[in-house]
Amino acid sequence: MAKSPWQVVAGKVVYENPWIRLTHQEVIRPDGQPGIYGIVHFRHRAVGILPIDDRGWTWLVGQYRLPLDRYSWEIPEGGCPEGESILEAARRELREETGLTANHWLQLGEADLSNSVTDEHVTIFLATDLVAGAPDPEGTEVLSLRHLPFAEALQMVVNGEITDAISIMAILHYQLLSNQRHELQPPLVAEQLVEFMASICSRAFFICGRLSRGWKPTKWCRIVPSRSMISVWGIPLRPCIISRDTSGLANPIS
Repeated sequence: MAKSPWQVVAGKVVYENPWIRLTHQEVIRPDGQPGIYGIVHFRHRAVGILPIDDRGWTWLVGQYRLPLDRYSWEIPEGGCPEGESILEAARRELREETGLTANHWLQLGEADLSNSVTDEHVTIFLATDLVAGAPDPEGTEVLSLRHLPFAEALQMVVNGEITDAISIMAILHYQLLSNQRHELQPPLVAEQLVEFMASICSRAFFICGRLSRGWKPTKWCRIVPSRSMISVWGIPLRPCIISRDTSGLANPIS
């Protein structure tokens, strides 16, 4: 661990409330000169939740953000007070803001937010296998809900319509993981041999042959997108079914 080039000479709390504490510090800067530093401590850890349903759709929460003086579309998020686990806080925030409960949770990552002036830290979760319910927002929240395809939420990030840092991290992180899963080539096994697929096209017919005998058309195959989602390494993906005669093979694709 690197040694800090900053030397704290003195410090005092100049403001605090139930959510934050502002500390003023007298310091010796890395260049050896005297200076000052203000640090905002957040009493609650931040938590963000990206819900994905079995169609690959997600939810955004809209609310007016007073510090920015403008409206903001975000993933469900909130704070985790001392004494509550970060996962329980995520479950609570998702339920309060969207009415959703999730049977499967995956931690997508962690991040430090604005680390030049604050120690605020966020943990981001992916929530799947969802059950709908009624939202129960806090008295400080006037929320709007938007249920939309994940691709549209991603486009909102690209277009600058979503500017909340936690939301951007969650959406881009999930997209990167989905891309990695899409690049995988899972083996398709039938009769103890690998089958060759001539091309990949939804609801099209394919000619397949056994690699062990060299490529030779022997069977007609059909690939049909499934209506359900599956999970690969905790990431919900939409499979397709390759049918040949009465047998079926599954090839997960995003």
